[in-house]
Amino acid sequence: MNAILTFIKSSIGRKYLMAGTGCLLVLFLIIHMIGNWKLFVGADDINHYAHVLKYYPLVIWTFRAGLLAVAAIHVATVVSLVYENNAARPTNYAVKHNNRANFASLTMAVSGGVILIFIIFHILHFTVHAFNPEYGQWKTAISDPSGIFQAIAPVGVGESVPDVYRMVTDAFSHPWIAGFYILSMAFICLHLSHGIRSAFQSFGFTSPGVRCFQCFIANIVAIIIFVGMSAVPAAVLFGFVK
Repeated sequence: MNAILTFIKSSIGRKYLMAGTGCLLVLFLIIHMIGNWKLFVGADDINHYAHVLKYYPLVIWTFRAGLLAVAAIHVATVVSLVYENNAARPTNYAVKHNNRANFASLTMAVSGGVILIFIIFHILHFTVHAFNPEYGQWKTAISDPSGIFQAIAPVGVGESVPDVYRMVTDAFSHPWIAGFYILSMAFICLHLSHGIRSAFQSFGFTSPGVRCFQCFIANIVAIIIFVGMSAVPAAVLFGFVK
């Protein structure tokens, strides 16, 4: 146990922890993105999906607590490593050489700050309903409960469930909300494009011969998540989904 704690407290241990938690957060984003796409299938599908998430409250709240812990660990390790690196060079260099740096790496602190603000807003907006209390009261009847979700969280025809479809379409019909979500996704894309490359390095899966390919993979994953997560607010804003 002491050996594990010593490893975690070390610089290399925290780099592993930062990379590992970052990978878990990327996995969550992909799952969340796929869940959001159910809006394009129809109201019944996304409302039944939301019903599944609330059908087992202990499971969903355990998952949320775990996700929050992962995010907190990720932020804490990043802050500690940055502080440690800055403390190691108390005197600024007269000339800074950023030959291998790019825009994404130079703006990690900014993109990370925007992402944190977005997460807080997202939770207050869609989970807590702090800005629109009526969202928590909107219900609708399921007309077609068929599909895989019926085996997980059964719903009878005409049974009332939270109207997530209406909530999402109402929220993203406001240009400033949809715009803020899309802008936040752009910062997440920027953050991921560098973060994924850093994860390869932290785990030791990098070398000059494969670095370009890893950069390509990181950029592709970041772009897919940006497009996939932005698709819902954009579709609602421009009237493709009503």
